[in-house]
Amino acid sequence: MGHRLLIIDDDAGIQKMLKTVFECENFEVTVASDGLIALECLEQTRPDLILLDLMLPNMDGWAFVKELEQRGLRSSLPVLVLTADIYAKSQVDSMDVEGWLVKPFHLAELLSQVRSLLDQVGDEKVL
Repeated sequence: MGHRLLIIDDDAGIQKMLKTVFECENFEVTVASDGLIALECLEQTRPDLILLDLMLPNMDGWAFVKELEQRGLRSSLPVLVLTADIYAKSQVDSMDVEGWLVKPFHLAELLSQVRSLLDQVGDEKVL
């Protein structure tokens, strides 16, 4: 298997589609439907990248990123936000995440951005 992804999204259709696409691209994929479940997943395995929806039940994307910071995990876990809120740019910018895409997105664009972020992370580990 290749890189590990944690997909955090409460839409079962998006979960299934992203899991299928990334597994076909040789990624190891873990899926969580909210931030609390995602935190439990992080206790088991560390992903190379997190794909994060913002609007989630129980613990939304903003609270999840804050919790990562409080646990000292944020700097080692790159985050790509996927949101349907076209007006979220300023809020996403304040989260200091590695990138964001507005839903609906093109799969080719998502794959390209994921690969680019993983290449950047790999380059930083080499330095």
